[in-house]
Amino acid sequence: MLIFSLMGEKSKSKDTLTGTTWPEVSPEDTLITPEQCKVLWEYFNAELLTQTQGFNSGLAATNQVFATLAGAGATLATVAGGGD
Repeated sequence: MLIFSLMGEKSKSKDTLTGTTWPEVSPEDTLITPEQCKVLWEYFNAELLTQTQGFNSGLAATNQVFATLAGAGATLATVAGGGD
């Protein structure tokens, strides 16, 4: 049920992350409330998205550099070979 709530999938029961207690768990046995869990999960997802976007930007820049270098290498090979 928790996984369904965190991943945004519909569960047959109500959203467990809207309350202050977990179903069938006593407050004494609870480390964080469902609301705190949801906030933590959203923060984690936002951080993960930021890191993923940064990685993808860096990867795109690296690919562009390699493409530019490959083009320059082909031009040099043509010039060095006499342009045959």
